[in-house]
Amino acid sequence: MGDSDVTGRGGTPPEYLLDLSDAELVENVREGSVAACEELWQRHSAFGVVAAQALADGTATDISTAAWVRIVHDIRSGNEPRTAFRPYLYSSIAEVAHARVPEDRSARMAAAFATLPPRWQEVIWYLDVEHMSTDDVSLLSSLPVESVADAQTRARRGLTSAWLQTNAQAATAGSECEWVRSHSRAYLKKTLPARDTSRVEAHLTTCQNCRGILGTAQAMGTKAPKLLLAGVAGGIAGASIAAYVHTNGPVVINEEPLPADVVTALGAAPVAAVTTAPPTPVDGAAPAVPLAVEAEQTKRNKAALWIALAILLGLIAAVVAIVNLAAGSDDVTPAPSPAVTSTPALTPTPTTTPTPAPTPTADATPSVEPTTEAAPTTTAATTTAAATTTAPTTTAAPTPTAPAPPPPP
Repeated sequence: MGDSDVTGRGGTPPEYLLDLSDAELVENVREGSVAACEELWQRHSAFGVVAAQALADGTATDISTAAWVRIVHDIRSGNEPRTAFRPYLYSSIAEVAHARVPEDRSARMAAAFATLPPRWQEVIWYLDVEHMSTDDVSLLSSLPVESVADAQTRARRGLTSAWLQTNAQAATAGSECEWVRSHSRAYLKKTLPARDTSRVEAHLTTCQNCRGILGTAQAMGTKAPKLLLAGVAGGIAGASIAAYVHTNGPVVINEEPLPADVVTALGAAPVAAVTTAPPTPVDGAAPAVPLAVEAEQTKRNKAALWIALAILLGLIAAVVAIVNLAAGSDDVTPAPSPAVTSTPALTPTPTTTPTPAPTPTADATPSVEPTTEAAPTTTAATTTAAATTTAPTTTAAPTPTAPAPPPPP
């Protein structure tokens, strides 16, 4: 019947479940985890019992158990609403108890609340309605602690828009109330044209309902909580829950065991199976980890492995750098200078010795510039000089002497 992490009567869920959010626990319940259901039970069931007692004194335990059985069946079949878990529990208890939710502003606030994303629902419910600390909200919703306040601001804005829209839809089509409510968001943001602003203000002086709707929208953080409790859990149950939270705080761990009917519901075949439950291990084996938790642990293990590998590579690189530095500091003997008589690596540039110009004869025609023929001759002295210097020395050519003019005839 599901996984083998059954904690038994009055048992304690495994520690790895304590850090999971409600949504992650719900996913494990979907796969048949009794321990995940036990953790949800310990977190929320005390408040469900308070709601059930307010709705039906003598049968509070039966109502609470029946609500949990219904919730488990919904989760296992994938039919549960995407909402925060505790208001989902309250509404389930109200349905089981056949409690009448008033058709007034409370019901419309609950309807507006239901249109919000689950994360915003969690933040509004746990912070505004039940006044949890940011640390507790972070645990239940898996939001980082530093992001909770920003999420609360955005969630309130979303609830304000949803509240005005829901009330606009509830108004008579084509009426002045419908027009005012559909333009009230722009009116509150002061972006409505002056002519329309005057029209809204004129209507508010005569319509108490619209005036109350806009007043709730302007003070969503203080007026929405009571309406939400009454709209989700019922008026009487909402008042009892508020009193219980005020006395005991929003976090109460119920140490009572998970009812047998709920455990049985977890083992029943779901209407539309979503995943396959993990196999039951043999006696003495470690309890199997639910599939969703196992996948999360696998991702974390892979990330830890990559981090460890990166650290190891960094340490190896640091050791290699230190060894190279030490070797460089020990080897301080300079390389020997090459001997003067050593043969140079490069072939020396040959020195060109110009041939002296011939002496002109009496009948020879004088030349303006003497003709020289370069005969490359490499001598031993030149080679030795090239070996001792970086650049070879070239002997300068002698300056030619102009020939004497011929004697007169």
